Amino acid sequence: MKLLTWMSIILLLFSTGATKSADSETNDRVLALHLAQMYELNPNEFEVEVKSNRLGDVDLSETTFEFEPLTQRDPLGLFTVAVTLTGTDDKSRSGQVRFYVHQFQEVLVMTDKVQRSQEITSDKLELRRTEITNLKEQPVTDKNQLIGMRAARNLRMGAILTANGLEQTPDIESGHEISIVISDGLCRIEARGVALQNGVAGDYIKVKNRSSGKILIARVVDSRAVAIDL
Repeated sequence: MKLLTWMSIILLLFSTGATKSADSETNDRVLALHLAQMYELNPNEFEVEVKSNRLGDVDLSETTFEFEPLTQRDPLGLFTVAVTLTGTDDKSRSGQVRFYVHQFQEVLVMTDKVQRSQEITSDKLELRRTEITNLKEQPVTDKNQLIGMRAARNLRMGAILTANGLEQTPDIESGHEISIVISDGLCRIEARGVALQNGVAGDYIKVKNRSSGKILIARVVDSRAVAIDL
């Protein structure tokens, strides 16, 4: 008889635990859905997770409640709200609920490493749905954004490609031999020089005249020449 009593208690504990777990999961779904609807969060882009719930033992599927956010910012990352609920006896009580709102987006992810100043070819990345909740830079989402660009820093495999990780491929790079052209429309003088800065067509960069050693400011014409404006 004593054995049966202990067995009954153990079964009751397991049964109670399972019920509470199920109720907790139901409440989490109700709370997450309410927050998503309140802020019109696209389910393809956002996932809401309940981190902690201080409302106590209550069935939210059968209880009316209201949210009051504790911050004015948009829900992203950790986000806390005060929840006020009203029972059937018209007595109100409240508690805080902490959410974590995950944001996802189809972004370009590196499938291989690329060194700084190297071209990023399409075979070194793929479009993948990835969490960007804590990403501080603007992700790149279209391979067309890579046209005329190169890596602005070392990029590791698995990293999200961002706009800050790209830079325009220069027409002239520092250290390259170039022609320095001086022309007033009637007379044209050309000298050999070396670029001291990177630049694309239209940029003004520092160049050094090979013969005189002078440092000049010249306009980039193309990948081979710069011009001195008179």
